[in-house]
Amino acid sequence: MVDHLRLAGADPVRQLAELKGIVRSSPVLMDVLAGLRALDLPDSWIVSGAIYNTAWNALVGRPTLTGVKDIDVAYFEPLDRSYEAGTW
Repeated sequence: MVDHLRLAGADPVRQLAELKGIVRSSPVLMDVLAGLRALDLPDSWIVSGAIYNTAWNALVGRPTLTGVKDIDVAYFEPLDRSYEAGTW
């Protein structure tokens, strides 16, 4: 059995390093991050379940994308804060 709480008491620097390693080990997340870089969106992030589920899956020994139904992206455009800019 995998010890899914093995990082619970670790210092934040180690936890962040582990999270980065988990994300980097996911080809799908890395492809999305590369796409975000190519789009050059201002202050863009992968958010929500894709990160959470990927990390949880790594901690409990499940396949990487178990439970990931989509990958949400958020970004902040400081020059256009109109309502229309945030709707598609």
